[in-house]
Amino acid sequence: MTKAEVIRTLMDRGKTKELRDLLFGLSPYNDKTAREPAAELPSIALTKLVNTARNHLDFVCKFGEQADHVIKGRKHHFAHKEQFAHWLAEDAPGVSESELDRLLKAHA
Repeated sequence: MTKAEVIRTLMDRGKTKELRDLLFGLSPYNDKTAREPAAELPSIALTKLVNTARNHLDFVCKFGEQADHVIKGRKHHFAHKEQFAHWLAEDAPGVSESELDRLLKAHA
């Protein structure tokens, strides 16, 4: 399975919170050794893409996948579905295949 397929499978199984934690580096399934040391800093565009994916997963954890815009009190919350799809198309930078495999096996 590709990284995008694993991510969709995890989301379909209701594991969006675990996936969000993985992307934030807060998961017991994070594998620091699997990540390549960066020769240079990531581009601003890549950093924004990963942050938007994190924000989208956080939104889905709070409000579900069906909503696009939620007003809670005085705050407006937005899903970032198109940017999330772009993140998936870019091979989900910010998470490794081994991390996703470990998470998938734990929740099979």
